[in-house]
Amino acid sequence: MTLHLATLGHIHLRDEAGVELRSLLTQPKRLALFVYLASTCGDGRMCRRDSLTAMFWPESDTERARGALRQSVHFIKQVAGSDVVVTRGTDELGLVPGAIVLDAARVDALAAAGEHAAAVALYEGEFLDGFFVRGAPAFEQWVEGERARLKKRAADSAWAASEHCAERGDASGARELGERALTLSANNETAVRRLITLLAASGDRAAALTVYQKFTDQMAQEFGVGPSPETRALVATLERAGTSPPSAPSATHADPVDAGAPPEPRVQRRAWRARAAIAAGAIVVLSAVAVMLRPSFGRSDSGSDPNRMVVLPFVVRGPASLHYLEDGLPILLGTRLDGAGSLRTVDPRALIVHLADDKTGTTLDADRASRVAARFGASLYVLGSVVGTGDRLRFSASLYDRSHGSDPIAHTEVEGTEPELVHLVDKLAGELLAARFREAGGTIAETAARTTSSLPALKAWLAGEAAITAGRYAAAIGPLREAIAADSNFAMAHFRLAVAANWAAVPAIVNVEAQRAVALSDRMSPSTRLVLQAFLDMRRGDYTHAAQVLRTVIAEQPSSTEAWYEMGEALFHGNPPQGRPLAAAREAFETALRLDPHNFSAAMHLSRIAAATGDAPALDRLSKAALDSNPDGAQRGEMFLLRALGLNDQAAKREYLAQRPAFELLDALWRDTEYTGNLAGASEIAAALMLQATTSEMKASLQLFMAHAAMGRDRFDEAAARIDSLAAQAPQSAAVARLMLATHPALPAATRRVFLDRALAAATPFPAGSLNRRLYVSVMYPDSVAAPALHARAYAQLMRGDSLAARHLANASEVGTAARTLQARMLLALASTKSARLSALRVVEVVDSLAGSQFTPQMVFTPRALYHFAVARALQDEGRFAEAFARLQALPEDFGFNIAYTTELHRRRAVLLDTLGRHPEALASRRAIAEGVK
Repeated sequence: MTLHLATLGHIHLRDEAGVELRSLLTQPKRLALFVYLASTCGDGRMCRRDSLTAMFWPESDTERARGALRQSVHFIKQVAGSDVVVTRGTDELGLVPGAIVLDAARVDALAAAGEHAAAVALYEGEFLDGFFVRGAPAFEQWVEGERARLKKRAADSAWAASEHCAERGDASGARELGERALTLSANNETAVRRLITLLAASGDRAAALTVYQKFTDQMAQEFGVGPSPETRALVATLERAGTSPPSAPSATHADPVDAGAPPEPRVQRRAWRARAAIAAGAIVVLSAVAVMLRPSFGRSDSGSDPNRMVVLPFVVRGPASLHYLEDGLPILLGTRLDGAGSLRTVDPRALIVHLADDKTGTTLDADRASRVAARFGASLYVLGSVVGTGDRLRFSASLYDRSHGSDPIAHTEVEGTEPELVHLVDKLAGELLAARFREAGGTIAETAARTTSSLPALKAWLAGEAAITAGRYAAAIGPLREAIAADSNFAMAHFRLAVAANWAAVPAIVNVEAQRAVALSDRMSPSTRLVLQAFLDMRRGDYTHAAQVLRTVIAEQPSSTEAWYEMGEALFHGNPPQGRPLAAAREAFETALRLDPHNFSAAMHLSRIAAATGDAPALDRLSKAALDSNPDGAQRGEMFLLRALGLNDQAAKREYLAQRPAFELLDALWRDTEYTGNLAGASEIAAALMLQATTSEMKASLQLFMAHAAMGRDRFDEAAARIDSLAAQAPQSAAVARLMLATHPALPAATRRVFLDRALAAATPFPAGSLNRRLYVSVMYPDSVAAPALHARAYAQLMRGDSLAARHLANASEVGTAARTLQARMLLALASTKSARLSALRVVEVVDSLAGSQFTPQMVFTPRALYHFAVARALQDEGRFAEAFARLQALPEDFGFNIAYTTELHRRRAVLLDTLGRHPEALASRRAIAEGVK
């Protein structure tokens, strides 16, 4: 069954027989859902359920929102037919292609096919005119956007159809369609000039003059002023020549300065100051336009600064009391905009002097304005006009970029009374800002500007955001706190503070600020809200759900830098626990870096991936780019360390060692050693750091690192000596390290018994009876090694031949991903038959699934490499060699706690690669042992 849905001018839903389906029309939210699905998912595309619940039930929790969505879909199926709605899995739904004939979609199709007259005829009024849904602000925003888009589409088609009639000599048709286009263009003056030009060109001079007279009467009645000088000049040319006037400028250009009319008297300075005080509030908001200038979008003309802007005098038509705005707006705007982010505005006084002395022209049209901007080395400039009486104003403004030619990159018009001045300028600035960032894909910056009306908050946010982009996370915290102090409901400031604190190792405030951002996100678009939710999901360890949510955002907003970056984070950190490589995140980070070439975080992650995959040229290029932004703290040290270990860059090594010793730098040493596999170079650096260490804690940490690095190089006697040195400062850690050494898979059999006896003699006795869950809770805390000691001792007893302890652990009904991971490892170790292996591998599937959705605590004493080794061995025993090798590709991972097994990892990979017939790769893996480990 095919349904016909009308949304333009009126709302109807009829079946093939013309019967109206009133039951759905009387349910506003369900009708809204149906219209949205028909508009966005009626051509084979699918909508994410998370996106729909965020749009239509933003105030409900996840469970209630999903329940409401299910009920609404069920109702739609009952009314429209069960075969109309189609689902894909449990997370996506849409409508069967061709099941709905939507008038709005037909307008788009007809216009795209060049059937403009038919498109105009079908456009019977505004999209969902008068329709409103409570509690769904995101849907209302979408409706407003569709309403404006379809109206412009109809206006463009009306102009095209009118011009086509004129070309055919159909003056009557040209006039009728031109007047329709003028109505759809809201009778703005540039559209009036366009229609006059079109009618005159078609030979209907009388109709052109009638249009002019009608517009003149309207301006006099509504505003008490006449048409602009440009419009008067256009008609004067028509009257003198009696033929077609010169081509009118594009309908998107701002009105020029009046060149022919005598200037009106200037307002006295005292009156100007009084009016300027009123305008200052509006300019506070208009200064948000500066936000769009922070990134450099596109190439500007030679010699032009993409972050330099000229605010040119506004054309003012109306009583003399308003003419202070002509020069006043550039002065006030220039002063307030300067210094917002990277924006620098031209000194307005110098601009006024230049315009007074400029003899190249008197009309300030787009061409002359571009020359003026070029004279001051600016790429961007603003032209605008104000038309008004004492209490009624019409503002229009256009933002131009010289690299884009003479057409504006953003244009808007607003209208209201003089007491609404601040609101009008706010709306004007918001529209320009939204248009600019929609073009550039700057979702985060657009949202920031839309969700605060405080200029101090916005400027502080810009400073914090610039620091984050450059990798100066600690420096970003102060400005972002200032932004929150200026506007406590500034959701984007809370979000970016969470991001900065996460990188700057200030964990106490990360989740608090992230939760606050989500709670305040009601003014954001659904896609931005989902990005914030994904960030919070990852903080809770639910990488699987975060990735699902971000795929929805990317499908709808493919130019969202932040969505691509967070997707990279979800894959980079969420893949290894599930047995997948972190390199799968490369595409997401590369896309984020392409969209924002100055994104330090993306460049840093790509540097790590390049190091992990042995791509030296990429590591060199990306790490240099990351360092060019001059990051601070541990991030700067890590970039030098990656170059030192991955590229043997001695200058970078000296830079790393010149940093003030800190645990953050030691953390980077663990991580980057695993990425690069260069244990020899890392051991040299650790020895140098030992000479600089000033505290016993730092020395103990370095001893532990060097013990693990020695194990990773098969230097077991050296590792034992390091552990003995560690025992004097950290006996518990030394005891667990001895258990790890005794159970190392590469340890020679001749020495294993001695190491096992010594390790078990020094370890805490294994408790009798069933295991207590509280033992596993301690895994979450770095200051306790009780639970790791328990598991290490059980595994050591298993290797010694006593499987009782191991079976206690494997059969324990403990919960939590960390506990289940260790249990799965024990089950795999105990599996001596095919059925036991298959049963253990089924447990592995469950554990991997949980690892993607629950926080998995990681410690240096519970390396995940042993779990992956056990899974790979079971797969290999089952003859599933490709799967076994894929499991080993989950290493390295982000924590860096697997360095003790680096050589063993290369050996196992080489064996599997030979089995798979990939001999050159096997040779390369063996070469890595000789070059990077020994």
